[in-house]
Amino acid sequence: MRRRPTIRRFQTRRPEASRDPFAGMSAGRAALPVCAICLILATIWAGGQGGSAGAAPGDLARGWKTFAHGDEILTLAVDPTDRKRVIAGTEGGGVVEWRLAGAALPLWPVRVASMRQFVRPNTPGLGSNTVHDVAFSPFDGSVWFATDGGVARAPADLAADGWRSWSGAAGMPGVRVFSAVAVARDGSVWAGTPGDGLTRRSAGGEWTTVEVDDVGLDDEEVRDGPGSPAVSDLLFDADGTLWVVHGRSGDSRLAASRYDPVADEWRHLLAGGPRDDPSERPRTSQLMKLALDAANGDLWIASWGRGAYRFDGETFTEYGPDHGVCDTTLWAIAANAGRAWVACGESARELGGGVAHFDGAVWTSFTTAHGLATDIVTSIALAGDVALLGTDGPSTRLPWSEVGIQPIVRQGDGIDAGTPIQSRDGGLLAPANEVTAIQFDDDGLVWVGTRGSGLIWSDASGASPWRTIGFADGLAGDTITDIAMDARRIWVTATTTRLEDGRYVDGGVSAIDRADPSAPPITIQPAPDDRPNGQVSSVAVLPDGRIALGMGAAAGSPGRDPHDGRGLAIHDVESGSWEYFDHAWTSGGLAGNTVMDLAVAGDELWAATSYFRDATRELQPVGGGVSAWNGETWSVWGAGDEGFTAYAEDLIRGDVRSVHAAPDGAVWAGAWHADEGSLIGLWPFVDAMVQRFDGARWHAERFVGQGWVSDIAVDHAGRVWAATTRGHRQEAWPSRGVRGEDAEGYDSVEGGLRVLDDTGWSALHEGNSGLGARALTALAIDPATGDLWVGSESGGILVRDAEGVDPTPAPRPTLDASTILSTLYLPNVSR
Repeated sequence: MRRRPTIRRFQTRRPEASRDPFAGMSAGRAALPVCAICLILATIWAGGQGGSAGAAPGDLARGWKTFAHGDEILTLAVDPTDRKRVIAGTEGGGVVEWRLAGAALPLWPVRVASMRQFVRPNTPGLGSNTVHDVAFSPFDGSVWFATDGGVARAPADLAADGWRSWSGAAGMPGVRVFSAVAVARDGSVWAGTPGDGLTRRSAGGEWTTVEVDDVGLDDEEVRDGPGSPAVSDLLFDADGTLWVVHGRSGDSRLAASRYDPVADEWRHLLAGGPRDDPSERPRTSQLMKLALDAANGDLWIASWGRGAYRFDGETFTEYGPDHGVCDTTLWAIAANAGRAWVACGESARELGGGVAHFDGAVWTSFTTAHGLATDIVTSIALAGDVALLGTDGPSTRLPWSEVGIQPIVRQGDGIDAGTPIQSRDGGLLAPANEVTAIQFDDDGLVWVGTRGSGLIWSDASGASPWRTIGFADGLAGDTITDIAMDARRIWVTATTTRLEDGRYVDGGVSAIDRADPSAPPITIQPAPDDRPNGQVSSVAVLPDGRIALGMGAAAGSPGRDPHDGRGLAIHDVESGSWEYFDHAWTSGGLAGNTVMDLAVAGDELWAATSYFRDATRELQPVGGGVSAWNGETWSVWGAGDEGFTAYAEDLIRGDVRSVHAAPDGAVWAGAWHADEGSLIGLWPFVDAMVQRFDGARWHAERFVGQGWVSDIAVDHAGRVWAATTRGHRQEAWPSRGVRGEDAEGYDSVEGGLRVLDDTGWSALHEGNSGLGARALTALAIDPATGDLWVGSESGGILVRDAEGVDPTPAPRPTLDASTILSTLYLPNVSR
């Protein structure tokens, strides 16, 4: 431990910094790579169990429930026996069933009769709340789901106590993530994975993995299995043939695999080249989604790079931008009676391109300029002439704006866009699934920061509607990074996400009056007023009432320009004065300028810091670790100091993401570690580290492959909870193709929580408990009940009852039309 001399009031040395602690944060600066961490895109399989973590204690595995909305749509399906029944598979929000109003088709304008949400663990038997595909069984009407937690089956009426999931069962692939599912007329079920093959469940219930067969040189050659282990979509055509497309990760020679169940034969459809006749075969191997026109038996295919294909059983027809299709990159497709809809993405970008409609002769494209609520369309289902567009929020590059289901209908040369259908409209579902911070007040309210949706709050019982306040209401930003409270105010920090006219206009800190939270917040705007507030990552209230602010962002966390922080600022609310500390001014007492988290322990302020790009060393990455300041002197720990363990390389001393002051006076820190030279190809599946400082030394625990420890909490029983995450690695996004086999990959880690009690460390995750998500970001203990509240990257809020009481098996909530129309709004607060 290195002690630093007393820190003088820095205004005598840095007047510019004292006037504006956000100085130097240039608007619109591009993130520069500082080391391999910022460049790594390779995918690995990292299923480590994590240090000494054992089986989940039975009492901790119980008592969980999930609060999440179902408006980030990954797949939509209309019940073929009831065109007014729509099933949505969502990212983080489970399964949502919508029933549309009206006596008969067409249902325009679309109105909702009722909605039910089925979410894990409130609905036992649903293996995951991220659902990639939905299929209705023509055999018995049951509904099947391809999820991040295996293959799930629900009875035809979705009775909450009749669900069941399979993952890792005998005959199934050794993975849990499934990308597609289809059901044959005889009741057999076929399910595909992103990269581990195809499995079949017989009508008798036996699972069998189908072995991959090499791609041949002849389309007509009989094979023993599909040509690739990567499955993007499955579909039975009008003749009962199973089509398998392999997305962006198939063999470049292979367009599709086809199985004839009568002859029990596989054949491969080879891909053509750019100069080949498109009527003979698709001119790309990157086929993404399939659709069947039930009226005439035509097969429609959405491709990546060549637009749409229609196959009439003998001839392919290719449609691209030259025909009026909005792009060659298609994310979804649907067809009926010779007409079709496709969803477009902008090639090589994580942005949507709207939709295009084929009227049987001419293609016409439509975007937000024509009335769509969003250009990001991930799935399409048809209810008569009405197209139901499943949408998602933008990627991490833009603020979120989940639309839910956008109904549209073709009207002449244009479209009529109906009111979006949203599960969170009733107010009872959390209005955001990307959670960054959780804090309780002493009035029974829970305050939740989100990534892109502002600040939300509700009664901690969950019985009251959720309310929202955001950038449009005067909050510093919509991507919240931390929340703290003093006797009068709620302090909320935000990071930069909103770029306007070449500069960021958000980020900073806001103060909300606790006596009237619906009043507009006061946002601190350092002079000059037109300068962006910058990236504020954390906030803490000091014992003397001053406010401490950490500034910066790290790889995998919310915020721009990772590892380019600006240190620590102290604000005196009464006088309006600022003090500013950084690595250089404190002679290294502040371990790094990228300050990720703050905590107050007694009279000391503790800071978790990541490394930063040092302008005095040609932007080399420098520093990182944990620092403590008692108002006069600094104490600092980096890798190797008194047992402190964190990633170190060259001048990097650590990358610490969280710090927590426990009631017993101990200080806990969360970080990550990787062996020297192993980071390339490993990130973000590094080893999570949690460690305790006993006043003299640090004691570390390492959880192999789990990412980093994002937050730490100590409950009323003295148990220590550590949340792990890999950032937004697990986020489902159509431009990434088949998840798990492309450059971005998917989150293959068990993830979850690590818990320390009298028996040692144990693991809680989706596979051994009611925990409903893997990538976790925030922890808080309800002071009134002792319940544990957990925030996740895209799975909403997870709550564990302190007594371990399981929720009653039921869809939550069940809303009818009258409930949805009675949404509560507060003055000056937007949804």
